[in-house]
Parts: sequence; C-alpha cells; structure tokens
Amino acid sequence: MTAHSLRERGWFAALAGVTALCAASHVEAADADAAKRCASIASLSRADMKIKATYVDKPITTIQADNSSEGGSVRNSETGRRGDGDRGQSTDQNFCRVEIRLIPAPGADIRSEVWLPDSARWNGRMLGTGNGASAGAIVYGPLMEGLTLGYAVTNTDVGTHSGSPGYEDPRSFRFGFNPELRANYVWRGIHLMTTSAKEVVRAYYGKAQEKSLFVGCSTGGGEAAAELQRFPEDYDGIIMGSPGIYFANLGLFQGHAYAASYATRNSYVGREKLPAIAAEVLRQCDALDEVKDGVIENPRACKFDPTPLTCKGAETDQCLHLDQVTTLKKIYGDLKNPRTGELIYYGLQPGVELADAARVRISQETIGSVINPMQLGPMSWVLGPGFTANDFRTFDWDKQATEILNKFEEFGNNKTNILPFTSRGGKLIMWAGWGDPNFPEFNTARYFEEAGEFVGPERANSMRMYLAPGVYHCRGGPGPNIFGQYTYSLDKRPTHNLLLALDQWVTKGIAPQEIIATKFEDNDPTKRAIRTRPICPYPQVAKWDGKGSTDEAKSFSCVLPPD
Repeated sequence: MTAHSLRERGWFAALAGVTALCAASHVEAADADAAKRCASIASLSRADMKIKATYVDKPITTIQADNSSEGGSVRNSETGRRGDGDRGQSTDQNFCRVEIRLIPAPGADIRSEVWLPDSARWNGRMLGTGNGASAGAIVYGPLMEGLTLGYAVTNTDVGTHSGSPGYEDPRSFRFGFNPELRANYVWRGIHLMTTSAKEVVRAYYGKAQEKSLFVGCSTGGGEAAAELQRFPEDYDGIIMGSPGIYFANLGLFQGHAYAASYATRNSYVGREKLPAIAAEVLRQCDALDEVKDGVIENPRACKFDPTPLTCKGAETDQCLHLDQVTTLKKIYGDLKNPRTGELIYYGLQPGVELADAARVRISQETIGSVINPMQLGPMSWVLGPGFTANDFRTFDWDKQATEILNKFEEFGNNKTNILPFTSRGGKLIMWAGWGDPNFPEFNTARYFEEAGEFVGPERANSMRMYLAPGVYHCRGGPGPNIFGQYTYSLDKRPTHNLLLALDQWVTKGIAPQEIIATKFEDNDPTKRAIRTRPICPYPQVAKWDGKGSTDEAKSFSCVLPPD
C-alpha cells in the first residue's frame, strides 16, 4: 500500500471520527435542550395542579408481577404504586416524564402521568389510555406501549384511591359513597387527565397535538364512554373496549343469577361443572361456522340448551341436576321486567364458560370481577352498604329494579346520543370479546345499535364495532386474541392493530375494515403465532372458503350472517 493511499485512508478515518463526534455532540445538545424543556414544565404548577417533570435518559422497566424488576424501575414517585396491568414492559427511549397531582376539589386528589417522546420521535398525536376495575393506580404498561409508537401518552389513577387506607380491597367500590371520589371515577378523573395532558404537550413541544386518541377496555371502556358522552371535544378518535357501562343493569343481572342459583337446594352450579358445560356448548355450536376449532364464531347463532346435560342417574361433575338446568337457562337468558317485558340486561352468550369470570357469573364466586354476589360494584352506591346478595332472593324485579335504574342514571355513562362527538368528525371503534362473561356482549352491541340510531346515515363514516370470537375480557381466550387492543406496539400494521387502524382513520380518512387477530402459543406474544383470523366489522362474521388452512386469515372473508 502506497504512502498516498495510507494518507487518504487516514483522512477518511479522521473525517469519520469528526462526523461521529459532531453527531454525538448534536445528540447531546438535543438531549440537553429536551431536558431543559422538560424541567420547565414544572412552571405550569398552580394551586389545583402540582407538577414534577423528570427527563429520563436511561432504560427503564415497569415492576414485574412479583414486585421484582430488572434495571431501572418505574413507580409513581409520590404514591409508590404501580398498575395491576404492568408486567415488566421496558423502554430504552429518552423521554420527559411528567407526574401530575390534580386537586379539583377538597378531598378529590387525582394522580396522572404524561410521557413525552423527544421531538424527533413524536408522531404529533396525544394518546389517552384507560384504567381497569376500580382504578386507583396509574398503569405504566400502556404508557410504555404508547411511547414506543411515538405518542405523547397519558394515564391516571382516576382519583379513587383504591388500595389506600380505608379502601384496601382493590376490587372495592366503597369509595363511591364519597361524592368527590365518585365524581372522579364516573367522569372527572379521566377528563382532567386529558385537559392537563394537553397543557403539558403544548408546553413541551411549543404547539398543540394534531389529533387526540383514546383507548381503553373494561373500566377504560367506561372511561371512553364518559369522554364520548360528556366531553365530545376531548378526543378525535376513541376505542371503547368491553365497556363498563350499564353498571346498574349488570348488577341486577348478577343478583338475578344469584337468586336463580339458590332457588332450591339443588340449583347451585359449581365451578367443577363448568368444563362439562363448556364441552356441551362446543358440541352444539362449534361447527355452526363449518370450522371445528374450539371457537364459536357467531354466538348469536348458537341456541344453547343445557338439557342434554341432565343427569340420568347419580349426579356427577359431568352432568346437571334438573334444577341446575333451570338455573343455566335463566343465566343464559335475558333479564326482563316481569310486568312490562322491558329488557333490563342480556344474559350470557355461549362460549364464556372457561373464562375466570364465569366462576362469578355462573358459579357465584367472588373472584375475577368487581361485580359479584358479595361485591355489587357501583350499584351499591344506590343500594346502600347494608344490601347483600341474599336480598335478591326476595327482590321485586319490577318496582325495586326500576327504582334502582332510575337512581343510578346520574352515575352511569349509558347515554347513546353521541352526535356531539360524531358531528365534529369524531371516530368511534367499539369492540368486545365474544367469550367475555364480565360484560355480556349482546349489551355492547345494544349500545352500538342505539347510538347508531342517533348518528343515522353517517354511521358508516364514524362508527365501527368488532366482536372477537373466542376472546375473553379484554384479552386472552381460545380464539386469536392479539390485535393491537392492548399490546399497541407488537404489530405496527393498521390491518393488524386496532389502535393504528383508528389512527389511520382519524389522520388519513381511511376507514378500518377487517382486523387480523393473532393467536400465539400459550397466549404468549413472545412465542410463535399459531393462528390468524379476521375480526369482521359488525354485523359481519368470518366465513371459511372451504379449502384453505383454517389457521390462516387469508382463508376467510367477512360476510353478513344468515338471517
């Protein structure tokens, strides 16, 4: 090699080194500017809003389910609490972490957080995320998921103080006897999270977000309903998953199921019988879609009859006493006012039997749901703390039920006139799992249909609903159950990701059609995918082409079901 070529290589190496040094200096300068802007957000503090802002420039993870962690861990710096949904998600992105304490009234203390990606990574949108059960803790998993996708993302504990002194049971709704905490839960916590987050976004980036989106399931779906109905200008697009609405109706249905379960000494259906019931449901209904795969595609077409399970001799776990058959018919049937025939609540749909909450809805246990025989959820706010499940055995399903529904009206988010939201261009996606016993999905469809009547001809331009076969409450189940409804960043294709489908609808005007869901081995997204299937826009269902693999979405098309 000549001296000339050696000198030339030296120049190139020197130039590369200078370039790298300049790039590193630029990054350091950008980080320093971001850290400075982040620190300045604390100046937004005032009497009713206290702010702490920290620039995070090292990898962090949420606390694991067993409270262990790897690397830096994240909890709220004041409460020290983590959300129940956090399972060790991590991020190595730099971001501005803003912790907010909101004090809208004496005794109303709400905590929220806003996570802001660096300007170069921000997608220009803000993402509000929901909570679960009786809330009471910031959920960090959605914050990390949203940050990964480039959103300025926010979450709140809703100010219910679940798990704090006096409210130790995280499933308890006793906080609702305090009117300030009840207002936090019903509407105020999620709304103030949103308005304060928008203040923070403008302060950090020097401009407002281009669009605002919200995603929530269960209680988060109820929070979506509150925003949709009470504050239609807060968001441009909303995902309302398995929504916690019709709470009083649901509480009455659970009371009805309890009364049926103890009508006679032989009426109770224990958890040990649920596998046999599930097997009979599949025997009667699995193949109705011409695909025998352990999933009921369209429970509306399944007319489940438990009578074939009647014991022929001695009672075992594999059969039912005649009184238990009667119990199941009542639980799978609809609850109606006995005098007027008016619907109070739709009963369970077939296919829910192996979900945890089936032990609540069918076997009257106290696990898996905040609304169960011993813990009546928000309905207790109008029943009073002295009311017990046994009182349903002598309940007046006309007079008392009507009185309770009327009393609860001010606390519910059941109003179906959503025109103030859709008339300004708002986009709503509702979804639920057909295998969800927590909030039986005929009731979710009921809300969608009634809201659609208000919206009228513009419904196709502003509303979608997806009912996912074989999916339990918000996640899990025997069917393909991952489609961006909570693991927002796993698959970044709008055709496979409900959140990104909404984003595309809001920002580009491309309405979502079918969404491809994925089933992973052991329902673990870190393992291999074993099945894909389209989830169709309601009321369509997926129909197999009769020749392709039933484990591949391309073998199915979305069609209207037979009448």
